[in-house]
Amino acid sequence: MRYCEIPASSASVCRKSRIDYDIPRHKYFNKLCSIWVKRCEELECGDIGIFVYDDCGYLKKYDEHTPDKSQAEFFTDSYGVVHNQPVLVSLNTKYSPILISPEQRFEVVGKVLN
Repeated sequence: MRYCEIPASSASVCRKSRIDYDIPRHKYFNKLCSIWVKRCEELECGDIGIFVYDDCGYLKKYDEHTPDKSQAEFFTDSYGVVHNQPVLVSLNTKYSPILISPEQRFEVVGKVLN
């Protein structure tokens, strides 16, 4: 596991953070591990983002899918509409996707720009 320091001093970076990453060489990383992140609270499916889930930081691809029957009630609004469940997809295929549980803290910190 490697660590990537995100400096708070950069205006284009959301905040100083330290995230774990274990991905093959990828276009999002250069030799210095610079990641440009735009602070935001929502992402589109397919966007690469920085996330906090259950007090852990992640750099993953954001996706959504229909929740299974055991989770559907947690994603159903007051009108009875079932919304999609957020999923964090690893850029390293050796890791399974992380299905976001509404019972755990989940935060979109920002969108990776490079």
